[in-house]
Amino acid sequence: MSLTPHPSLTGASFTLSSPALLLIEGADVGSFLNRLLTIKTASWEVGEGGPAHMLEHTGKIKASLYLLRFGERQWLAQSLQRAGSDDAPSLTELLDLYLFGEDVRFTPLEGWQSLELSAPLEERTALEQVLSLPQLSDAPPQAWRALSPLSPLSPLSPLSPLSLSEPQAPPAWALTPMWAPYSERIISLSAFGRSEVIAQLVTTLSAIGVKQLNAVEWSAQRVALGAPAHGYEYTSRVTPLDIETPNALISVTEGKGCYPGQEVIERTLALGRASRQLMRLERDGALLSDEQQTAGEAAGPLSLPLFNTASPESAPVGELTSLSPALNLPYALALIKRSAVALKQDPHARLTVGGEGPLSGLCFTFADVCALHNMEQSDEQ
Repeated sequence: MSLTPHPSLTGASFTLSSPALLLIEGADVGSFLNRLLTIKTASWEVGEGGPAHMLEHTGKIKASLYLLRFGERQWLAQSLQRAGSDDAPSLTELLDLYLFGEDVRFTPLEGWQSLELSAPLEERTALEQVLSLPQLSDAPPQAWRALSPLSPLSPLSPLSPLSLSEPQAPPAWALTPMWAPYSERIISLSAFGRSEVIAQLVTTLSAIGVKQLNAVEWSAQRVALGAPAHGYEYTSRVTPLDIETPNALISVTEGKGCYPGQEVIERTLALGRASRQLMRLERDGALLSDEQQTAGEAAGPLSLPLFNTASPESAPVGELTSLSPALNLPYALALIKRSAVALKQDPHARLTVGGEGPLSGLCFTFADVCALHNMEQSDEQ
């Protein structure tokens, strides 16, 4: 059967990645993960999921992952990019360090890929039809859910078990609203499967008119929303609360005890004052030069010092973490020190990139506070 562009899928796009995927199975998986991670997994029903972190005792991020519960004893973990050296331990090695006789088994899913798809909320009915994901149009767009084609979308519904033995097993789908907290008008899905199965899915999506974006274009899209990413904003230099706030936690369960770094997290939550604030910036001035455009697209995660243009000899007020030179978008993300966030109240305030290289000297204004942040409210409390 030949496929033609779907008239209702005009704003949808997707990108490919090859993350480290891990199947975690066993009778004790829920309790094992619960004592290690920042999110409360012990009460998750089949079909639920979400982002989580393993922390150092200082509260800084050691590893980040997305978790999805596909069965009573079957969980899928997607290891997210972590800052650090190339010889840093894998997620399997890290988890194995904390395994003390529980019934838990780890199986790396070699040869699997991930496809991330986003679309305007009004296009989810069309996605439901073309992807055979019933009831997707009724799902809360901010809810993490493991899905199964041709089965009802409910945390308690039986899901198709992830198959490791069938080469042509259909991809495992999940509602993964990484960007939903930053825009209520976007729906996000992820598909996980063997490379050849994902390749077939790419062919189908392209044939019905869903645009494929490269990694740089996909990153530009999320920066424009003000959405942080792992390896860019979530790194080993920060705690989760430098990115999230007490009134809008994504990857931390408040009041959850007994995990490494928990004391630091609970103390920060009690005080309501993180050391830094994630903010979206907008480039001020002329378009990027060809050299800056090339450098920005190739840079990947950034850690460039930002200075108050009015007092360039002072200490940096923060660091530039993400840039969006692709798609002609002028936005960037930055972690601003708490002592400097008041600068955004000054309409004349400008921040300049320091250091050396083609991106040095770029100037930015404050676009807005990211949707997850409202530090003034926390300070007033």
